[in-house]
Formats: sequence, C-alpha cells, structure tokens
Amino acid sequence: MDRVSTGPANPAIPAVNWTVRPRVLLPRMGLTRIAILAVALISPAAVAPAAPPDGPVVIFLVDTLRPDRMSAYGAPRATTPAADALAREATVFDHAYALSSWTRASVGTLFTSLLPAASGALDRNGKLDPAVPTLPQLFHDRGWKTAAFVGNANITAQTGFSRGFDVFDSVDATEPGFEGHPRARVIVDPAVRFVQGQKSPRFLLYVHVLDPHLPFNLDATSSARFAAGAGRRPNEPEALFLDYDRAVRQADDQFARLVAALRAKGFWERATVLYTSDHGEEFYEHGGRGHGDSLHEEQVRVPLILKLPGGTARVERAHDLVSLADVAPTLAEIYGLPRHAAWIGASLLAPPPGRLLYFTEDLDGDRLYAARQGTKKVVARLYPRLEARLYDLARDPGEKAGGEIACGTQPAFGTGELMAALETWRARDVSAFSRIDFEKTGAEAVRFVLTMALPSDLQPFLTLNEACRYESSIRGSAFTLQGDIHAGESFRLSIAADERGEIPPHRLTVFDHAGNVVTGARRDALLRSVRVERPVMPDTESEEDANKLRNLGYLGGATQAKKKP
Repeated sequence: MDRVSTGPANPAIPAVNWTVRPRVLLPRMGLTRIAILAVALISPAAVAPAAPPDGPVVIFLVDTLRPDRMSAYGAPRATTPAADALAREATVFDHAYALSSWTRASVGTLFTSLLPAASGALDRNGKLDPAVPTLPQLFHDRGWKTAAFVGNANITAQTGFSRGFDVFDSVDATEPGFEGHPRARVIVDPAVRFVQGQKSPRFLLYVHVLDPHLPFNLDATSSARFAAGAGRRPNEPEALFLDYDRAVRQADDQFARLVAALRAKGFWERATVLYTSDHGEEFYEHGGRGHGDSLHEEQVRVPLILKLPGGTARVERAHDLVSLADVAPTLAEIYGLPRHAAWIGASLLAPPPGRLLYFTEDLDGDRLYAARQGTKKVVARLYPRLEARLYDLARDPGEKAGGEIACGTQPAFGTGELMAALETWRARDVSAFSRIDFEKTGAEAVRFVLTMALPSDLQPFLTLNEACRYESSIRGSAFTLQGDIHAGESFRLSIAADERGEIPPHRLTVFDHAGNVVTGARRDALLRSVRVERPVMPDTESEEDANKLRNLGYLGGATQAKKKP
C-alpha cells in the first residue's frame, strides 16, 4: 500500500480548526464526500483465459440489494432464482463491498476503480471527471459496442456516466399512478432488444434496475408473492422486508429475461456476467431506514457473482474480502485492456493477500470513513458529531457492541496497524480533491459558490487524529475562512466559534472585496443562503416516502422516515 504524506499540522493557522467541529457550513460545502476504496483479498477463485475472449460483458446491477435477502446467498425465500442459476456456473463472493453507501459515488468507483473523490462523483454536485478513464471507455476504444440502460437519476449523461457508451438510455421513470423509479421490466425491455440486435458478441452491456429501492413499485404478480402467513398480519419491520423481498424477486425475474436473450443469440457461453449492487439498505439495524448515512455492514455489503466466459474457471464460494473497485482491473485482465496505475482495486482472479478495505461517505450532513482488515473494523464519524468505534465482526457481526475510541486513547485490542492504515488511506482520500465547491440556492433564488484552494497541511477533516487534535482548540477561537463567496461579486467570511465549538450566526462577519463589513439585509441574505444554522437538506421526497410507508402499514403513522438517496 502506498503511504501518503499529509504534511505537518500547523496549529498557528486557525483556518484548519474550522473543519473540526462546526455544526454549520460544512455539509453544504461538500468538503469530504468520501469514498470507499474496497481493497479485497480473495483466494484465486478463477483463472484468466489464455487469450482475450471475444465477449460479451454484461453487468447487471440491482440497486439497494442486500445479499442476505437473496436465495443465492441462503435467504429462505426464493427471491433470486435467476441469480441462483447463475451461481451454479460462477463464483459467488460472500464478502463483497460497495465503495460507498449511495449510488453515484459507488458506481463512479465501479466504472473507474478510483476513490469517489478522485473519480469526481463525490457528492450530489459531483460528476465523473472527464479526464478519468472509465470502464466503458476502455471497451469502446477497443472497438466494442457499449450500451447502458439505467433507471437511477444519479447515473445520467449530466453526471458524466454516459461517457464511453454508444447507447446510453436513461429510462423514463414516469408510470401511470406512480411517481418513483421504473420497474425493472421497463429497463430490461430495451436491453433485451439491444442484445437481439447484435450480430457480433463484442459488446459491453450495463443494466441498472431499482426495484428494491424505496418506494417499492410492485406489479400485481410480485405483490402476491411470499405471503406472511395465514391469519397473521406482519409487524412493521416484517412487512417492510416482505415487500423488499418481493421487489428483489421482481428484479431477478428480469435478469432471467436478459439471460434468455443472451442464450437465444448464442452469446451466453462466451459471456462474462457480473451480478451485483451499488449498496445495501438499513432496516432499523442501527436505528434508521435507508442508506447513505452509515458504513455499517447492512449498507455497504453487496452481492457479487461473477461468471467467466466458457466455464474458464468456477468456484462455488469465495470467502475473502472483495470490492467493486476490483471490477475494472478484473475485466482489464481478462480482456487485455490497459491497466491504469491510479486504480485502487486489484483483479479478482489473483489479488494479493492481507488487503485492507477503506470506506468513505460524505452525504447530506453525514461525514464518516472506515477501514476493515480481517474481522476488525473501525468506523470514524466526523460530522455531525465526532466519534469512532472499533468492532470485531467475528464476535459482533451486527456491529452492535463496538468499543469507543476516545481522542488520545488507543483501542482496547491490538489494532495499531489497522488504525495507522486507516489514517493513511484517509489522507490519500482527502488529497484527491483540492477544491471545495459549495452551491446553494437560497430563498431569494440567488446562487453562491464557495471555492477553497487548500495546501496539503490545511486539508479539511483530514483524519480522526487531526480532528481530535483541533477539537479543543476551536472552542472560542476566531479565524478566517480562506475563500470567497461569489454572487456577482466576492465576499469573505470571518468566523468565530463559541466555547462549544459551534458557530452561531452572530459570530460570522462578512467582508466585501474592498474589505468593508457587509451589514443589514445584504449580510442577512448572504448568510441565509449559506445556511449558517445546522442544515436539514431540503428534500421534497422525504415526506412523500414517509407517507408511502405509512400507507403500506410499515410505519403506523408514528415514525418519521428519513429519505436516503
């Protein structure tokens, strides 16, 4: 693993203190929308073919899919018969992980084998960096036909994901009586037509369906599956899981249609097929419902089933750790594509032993990162509160009894190497971006952009150690934000934190480009747009999703649902 030097901290420069504890501004600035490098270790489950195969490559991604709800992974309901059939001629990875617990960052890493910050797909304003090579682009440059059929609004031409695809179909989500995402059938229909229209097997096909993502969009057949039991009404978690399982089966049935189309064209034996997901879903295991705010197992563990062409290699189960960052290096090895030095993943065919998984998340006010090596896992949350916990997944697979790592203390059991590696990867993660762009439309529909260019020793929220170091010094200190707000002209903020390390509105002074203090209504308008108070992301879908859950009987009208991406 490369070690990254972060440069010495400089306590004399108070701007660094601003990144440690404030309850304001930071979520809006998208400072560290982090990524999950999942570095994997597996036994050599497969052997690359002697010569590059002639295709096709099919990636079937089921959004928000937990492996523990799949019959292919041992779930009691027959939720994934098509994936079960695939598993009988493929390698099933029991411990595969997403690189982030929300879609854009995770798929960004799938396509680029980079940390989300390095790929550009870091946060809600993120887009794939045009300078970063993508997996579809590598195949396209070799003369292969490339096509994508996607129903997730995070994966669009506007967010940079169409680059490298000859055909990129963002399937319209509009359906009569339903305002959410389209059913898998609507997405797979054009994918099947694409397969039927191919004369050459040299194509890459990416299909991204969303059926297990809330709110569920079940058809009549799916709604009648998996009865809860005669004469018994399921409780709220059971009812939620029941419809989730139905949605998983609805998506899997469409994978069966895609397989049938490949077989009908005579492509199946020569195909490399990957069945996976972008992230999991929490169903109250840690007090919430959804994804995008946690790095616990239920949100980041995903299925990964890999079929190689022509039965080249097959292992029924692989038990070591792998990640979505390994997909691009694996396909590059199989198909003789150029491997890029910046890739953080390794080939699934022969990864090195003793690897570390690094996870990172920065979305809607939740900023955290984690590392796992063997069964030891550390999760550090930097915002909205500073905390870190150490878990032993062998004894505590549900991550219920993690030991707190307080500032200035060492973990209870020997994980010094893991903690050091966590800090190193965190430094590498943050160093991937030097600009912090903040965009917010206020009540007056005025657009402000804050841009900060930071030297290496002033990187925000660099590591847990840095956060601990500055946690106390920020209290009561005053400092200047090294950047401007642009709204037709430039402004500068001077910020003073209170004794608790928080930043109330009256402690922000606004200066114009000439150094004059901005006061009155003009100052108030600026600060309203910057959201000085601890923000709650405006989200028109959150209450809608909550109402849908209540109407389905999941919440009983009592629980406020938190919408996740």
